[in-house]
Amino acid sequence: SGKDFDPTRHNRDRVYLYNAKDSLATHIIHTQQLAELTESGTAPVYKNLITILPIYKEMEDNGLLVDDYQRRKLLAAYESLYDIHCTKLCRLVGRSINPLSSVVCQKLVYDELGFKKIRGIKHSKKSGKPSADEDSLELLMWGSEGNSDYGKLILRSILDCRKIHKCIEFLVIPTYPDGRHRCEFNLAGTETGRTTAGETTDYYLTVDKGKVKLKNLGHSFQTIGKHGFTVDGNTYGKNLRSIFVPTPGYVFVECDLAQAEARVDAVLAKDYEIIPVFDSPTGIHRLTGSWVYGCDPSEVKKNDLWMNPDTGVGEERYHIAKQVRHACERNMREDRMMLMVKQPLSRCVTILKVVHEKQPNIRHVFHHDIRETLRSTRCLVAPNGRRRDFYGKIDEHAVNEGISFLPQAIVTDYLKQSLRKTIDECREIVRPISEAHDGFFAEVRRDHEKRYAETYKRNIEVPIDFRKCSLSRDYELTIPCEAEWSDTNWQELRKLEI
Repeated sequence: SGKDFDPTRHNRDRVYLYNAKDSLATHIIHTQQLAELTESGTAPVYKNLITILPIYKEMEDNGLLVDDYQRRKLLAAYESLYDIHCTKLCRLVGRSINPLSSVVCQKLVYDELGFKKIRGIKHSKKSGKPSADEDSLELLMWGSEGNSDYGKLILRSILDCRKIHKCIEFLVIPTYPDGRHRCEFNLAGTETGRTTAGETTDYYLTVDKGKVKLKNLGHSFQTIGKHGFTVDGNTYGKNLRSIFVPTPGYVFVECDLAQAEARVDAVLAKDYEIIPVFDSPTGIHRLTGSWVYGCDPSEVKKNDLWMNPDTGVGEERYHIAKQVRHACERNMREDRMMLMVKQPLSRCVTILKVVHEKQPNIRHVFHHDIRETLRSTRCLVAPNGRRRDFYGKIDEHAVNEGISFLPQAIVTDYLKQSLRKTIDECREIVRPISEAHDGFFAEVRRDHEKRYAETYKRNIEVPIDFRKCSLSRDYELTIPCEAEWSDTNWQELRKLEI
């Protein structure tokens, strides 16, 4: 092969012939793929992705400017917080313990504390024993029965230490020489058409246990969450976005589609009567929160930490309501939802039952039609022509993949179809930064943020014709766009009226 070519030992004709064969094979495959695009009707999807590819390359080049003083300030705070919670864990266990060690935590959890493996627990690849990763510990803490509250308190403490340490791991990632963080995007990252992002292919040198190693620079912007996590009633993690500041002369503008996937799910479930709720003062997530918590929708507020009297843990009820709705619409089981909402297993069973009783069409229409369509055609087609074929056994796993495919594909293509036009119209004032499935983040020249947001809104708010969908619906859906902006940092976004 070409990578095995050694110019000191091999004839150059060898590598030239290898490259020629490789190029010929690529050409033959590409020609067949182009013919298949036309045959399957997916050529418009491909053409749009090729058209917007330079925008994603530009996002990778732009990156985000880091306020190093704020980064070091947060790093010192999280390192102190980590030391405090490690000390707490050691006091609970009665000896020094490393919460980051899988082997140490395996022995503590299963051998000393006596937790038994339950459904969903992973196994260690090295030892074959039950794992002590974060998801497994969450399952044990909320789903296991018969273990003492003291044991679960230790699990909670291990998880708190690990979550805090992840913040430290992010804050110590070196920036590029120009003081920026960057990531790389993959337009074909998932089978649903969603874009993925991750560290870059650029390296930096580091020393680990006396050995010089290469590590990748960068970090995905998509996974730097805005909600954070709760420890002892306090919220952490959300302030990580505060280290990112606009380039001088620019401000941040983030445009999001309002409850995009939930609106698509409502159409697919033929719940047309609930669609007006999305744009009402109540809103779909406040309504869902009122079902979950048995309260008035007005009590479910954004960014409002409510102390749950049953668990003693602070909860953002609005955020949890969004997760509950997502779990119901994606046909999740109670053990999977338990990891998302951090509620006992029995409580999750009740929540799922309540929401599905309030909206039976989610299961009886949307999920039912996906199942029947896959059994009869083995493929799903989105309104814009994006298609996914299912070649394996049509079991519950395949059905759940189908349930996720249509809403995610519809929303991501809805956003991407407008990008080229918006960027072209605002070329002189915008620096694209990141895409996050239903939202787009950019830097805009100061005093031009409203012009950019209005252009983005005009281009993206076009009707989706569901008559062209595998689950055909005589309905045209327009998803509204909202915008936020900041002239200080990424955390301090505020609403932009457009």
